[in-house]
Amino acid sequence: MMSIMKFKKYQGIGNDFILIDCFEKINYENIHYFGSKSNVERICNRNFGIGSDGIILISPAENDYDAEMTILNSDGTEAEMCGNGMRCLIMFLYEKFNKSIKTIKDYKIKTLAGDITGSYLPDVDEVRVNIGQPIFTPINIPTSLDVKNNIIPEGNITIDNINFKIYAVGMGNPHLVTFVEDIEEVKLHTWGPLLENNKYFPSKTNVHFVQVINDKEVVVKVWERGCGETLACGTGACAVVVTANILGFCNGKTKVNLKGGHLYIDWNNTTKNIYMTGKAKYVYEGKINLDRFI
Repeated sequence: MMSIMKFKKYQGIGNDFILIDCFEKINYENIHYFGSKSNVERICNRNFGIGSDGIILISPAENDYDAEMTILNSDGTEAEMCGNGMRCLIMFLYEKFNKSIKTIKDYKIKTLAGDITGSYLPDVDEVRVNIGQPIFTPINIPTSLDVKNNIIPEGNITIDNINFKIYAVGMGNPHLVTFVEDIEEVKLHTWGPLLENNKYFPSKTNVHFVQVINDKEVVVKVWERGCGETLACGTGACAVVVTANILGFCNGKTKVNLKGGHLYIDWNNTTKNIYMTGKAKYVYEGKINLDRFI
């Protein structure tokens, strides 16, 4: 008997995901395939598989949750949360269960990073997600960087004789933020993996190079933990704005320009939650014969 897995492909400003709908029995019965790191790597491979930045397993959840989210990076490791992935998941739920609703629809999702809520906004065809509050306590990020002049952990790393002032923010997953004068001069594929694996982040980290345009706009290049270069990172965009706001570079409502598009981040108080708004789109769907594919 063949093991068939149905999937749908979604993207959030270029950050693309294979969504596995475990509300469907055929997918739920084959969920064990995703316990193997090598299986995930094969499926996410852009030359020999479907190709994606990660896989999202969408499962039924108890109580008042709409779903539970499991996010697997393209290297097979499990992530705590993913902002662009969350927008894709919410868009999927809206299109599967609520497409006839033309008013704002709210969702509550269970993740390893805690409860995440979000809304589909029909007037602009975008998804707004309440990411929660940023984390600055080093042990909870986790990082061995120390809090010095601000509430945010900071330090210095030298690469290629260049000193990088680095900052750490937790968004349910770890982020390293560093500011540059010219984003086009960033050697992403050299500096990205070195910073991802640096000694100050015991669980590795997502890396963000940031050029400030003005107090309402930044440009960012992303190197994601477990994925490499991606076109966007939602939780990373939040970490960038939090850092820029604390340092006085940007205000609380900032447009973040990424390679795949832009996000709007709203945060202007260290005691309040961060809101991220942006596009999430269905791309295509299909089936995998797992017996032949893996």
